[in-house]
Amino acid sequence: MGVGMRLVRNWKVAALSLTCFTVLVYLGLWQVDRAQQQSALLEAQRAMVDSPWRALGDLPTPPPLGMPVRLNGRYLAEPAMLVERRRPDGVGGFEVLGAFHDEVSNQAVIVHRGFVATSSASGALPIVPRIVDQQEVLGHIFVKASARTEVPRDVEDSRIVPLADSALLEQRLGRPLYPYMVRLGVDDANALRTRWSEADVFPGKHIGYAVQWFLMAMMVAVAYGYFSIRGSEEETRQ
Repeated sequence: MGVGMRLVRNWKVAALSLTCFTVLVYLGLWQVDRAQQQSALLEAQRAMVDSPWRALGDLPTPPPLGMPVRLNGRYLAEPAMLVERRRPDGVGGFEVLGAFHDEVSNQAVIVHRGFVATSSASGALPIVPRIVDQQEVLGHIFVKASARTEVPRDVEDSRIVPLADSALLEQRLGRPLYPYMVRLGVDDANALRTRWSEADVFPGKHIGYAVQWFLMAMMVAVAYGYFSIRGSEEETRQ
């Protein structure tokens, strides 16, 4: 009876170990696949950045992230809009948005000028450099999901918007907007600090996750093998 119970118990342990091992390997392979997708995305973005400039009306729908775009028109008179943000290095500040009317397509476009830091001592709103009047803007399509304010503030200011979202900005400006932002190039006269990243998640991060899952799967296999051999040796001695 004791040997029979041990066999049943070993079968259950084997099934549980196999299930854990399979799930962990699957998660590792999934992260490898995500890393390959991110690598392909980065390569496509790098190739896109070097492609010719295109007018807003000539862009496909939806436009690929990073596609070069040329706007011709003028900046609207509305004051700069500020989206509160904290950079990965801990510096607090605002992303600065402006509105540009493209005369060729007759559309208003949100232009992302860059980042301005705030003084941690005073907590006052930053001084945003005034727009340099220009008729042509060169930038890249910026497809961004809505991101909520990360640094709470007690000061009310009409320039602060809690979301970098086209629908909300349309309400603020009182006019329809092109559904994607345009990030200014680093050489643009109205660009602020523009440390644009190519992607929110880099392939190396997914590779790191995959290594963790594979190591855990290997630990499960080693643990099962060790305790199975040890149990067999004990039964043999008995």
